[in-house]
Amino acid sequence: MRETANFYLTPIFELIWKFLHALGRPLVQLQLLGIVISLVLGWLIAQGILVQWRRRFLAINEGEINEGKLNDDKPSFKHYVTDLLSFMLTPVFGLMVVSGLKTGFIQWGWRAGLITVTINILWTFIFYRGFLLLCYEIFPSAEVRRYRYQFFAPLFILFAINTILSLLTDIDKLSQVVVIRLFDTPITLGTIFAITVGLYFWIIGATIVEQTFLYLFSRIAKQKTGAVRASSIILRYFLIGIGIVLLFGYVGFDSTALAAISGGLSVGIGFGLKEIIGNFISGIGLLFEGSLRPGDMLEVEGEPSTVENVSIRATTVRTFDNVEKIVPNQHLFTSIVTTYTGTDQVVRVLVPVGVSYQCDPEKVIEILLDVARQHHLVLTDPQPYVHLMGYGDSSVDFRLAVFINNPEIRLTVRSDLYRAIWKALAAHNIEIPFPQRDLHIRSDNTK
Repeated sequence: MRETANFYLTPIFELIWKFLHALGRPLVQLQLLGIVISLVLGWLIAQGILVQWRRRFLAINEGEINEGKLNDDKPSFKHYVTDLLSFMLTPVFGLMVVSGLKTGFIQWGWRAGLITVTINILWTFIFYRGFLLLCYEIFPSAEVRRYRYQFFAPLFILFAINTILSLLTDIDKLSQVVVIRLFDTPITLGTIFAITVGLYFWIIGATIVEQTFLYLFSRIAKQKTGAVRASSIILRYFLIGIGIVLLFGYVGFDSTALAAISGGLSVGIGFGLKEIIGNFISGIGLLFEGSLRPGDMLEVEGEPSTVENVSIRATTVRTFDNVEKIVPNQHLFTSIVTTYTGTDQVVRVLVPVGVSYQCDPEKVIEILLDVARQHHLVLTDPQPYVHLMGYGDSSVDFRLAVFINNPEIRLTVRSDLYRAIWKALAAHNIEIPFPQRDLHIRSDNTK
């Protein structure tokens, strides 16, 4: 068993030995030293030019770099040039200096294999930086920066590592190295790489396609409808599913085992995952119907909340206490939901008022209506109105009803009206009574 394991790992040992042996050669060490010095020199030249450009044309501090972010709403030609220099100067000057180093090695009759590989990587790096610059100018900077570090930068690093390893060994042969055997099936380095790294890049790539679809449609249609959002999510999951199928085909996964796993998953979905599937289908329904959109205001467990995001599994809402709640889509899809911004944002605000029995009801109604009309946030259509609700224990109860076009300011408007009513009633000598009780004391005649 140990001999078999050593046989599997022999190519890896050979790769390590070749790498260490190559590093021990003086010519290789000289190439590495020349490459490092050339790249540092190229970077210093690029930074010097960039600093002088910024000092002369943009009048900002030395070393201040703002990649992909323009400094005003309508960037000038100088800002575009600054972005171009920030992205392209370092790789271009690095390529120029390394190319000069290669010319020197050739003239001296020395081998320059590592320098040639470095030049190929720098050419790819130039196209990579140019692509990033184009993305920063077209798409939102925050999204580009996010996927730059999650997808594009790791992808370029993998390309560079693959290019360097190609000098030392056969990559295809290395990928066929068997690490372990699982159910008499060999698990190779290529299989492990595809399952981990390959699946990661495929999922992130599918997300990038979804976000690009949403952005382009929002630019064309000036809005993100629920149907488009749902279509983009379905597109992402479809691409992920296709990727998983292709991945299984690439690694040679046994179709019989796949069928067995699918059967087990179907049973699990039927019993243990029905809530997840229900939330998934409910999310698709909510998105296609467009009944909930980001920015809508609704009540969740009796608490007013604003919809932050409608996703495929759950909806994120934010309460007035700035607390986020994750609500399963099935709850919103199958239950009665109170929304204040479905088809009309005009809502009614009720202000109960109690006055003493010595007041004139008509005068009180006139005062309440006058207070409502003077508030700048109260709508005139529909008009405010007042109802006499009944006779309480200590007061005559009225209710002022006003309409506003923003549900989020209901508490503010109600507070303003309460304060204005207090002052208006006091100005007309109308009392707002407090609860009163008559206490009767009975004497004990048995003593």
